[in-house]
Amino acid sequence: MVIEHLTVLYDSECGFCCRCRAWLEQQPSNVELELMSREAPAVPKRFPGLEPGDDELVVVDNAGGVYRGPDAFIVCLWALTAYRPWAMRLANPGLRPLARLAFEMISSQRHRIAEWLKLRSDGDLARAIQLQMGTGSPRCVRPA
Repeated sequence: MVIEHLTVLYDSECGFCCRCRAWLEQQPSNVELELMSREAPAVPKRFPGLEPGDDELVVVDNAGGVYRGPDAFIVCLWALTAYRPWAMRLANPGLRPLARLAFEMISSQRHRIAEWLKLRSDGDLARAIQLQMGTGSPRCVRPA
């Protein structure tokens, strides 16, 4: 089966994950990429029995193949026009353990990385705006 479509399930509450999603959306790709919050109500309906996991990137292909963690990272790179050669290299047995180590290190620290880089998730940003609006801060007033 030819892979023509990938659904990437990411953590929409993680600023780092949201930044990675935005980066993926900007890249030219060889296959159609659909980026979906793993918290979306449609996930259990579209992928019954799939448990996205709390700290794991998950990608599902059009044939129902499921990739998790480092495999998901590599398949995302494989989908991108400019990064397919890197994906092929990282998938080789000699580099695969290093890809796994790098992915696991980043994945396990992604919330801390988001904090260091001041990357906010869409949810965090919305909550901050709502909090600010609810504090009674003066709103802009049109000049008379």
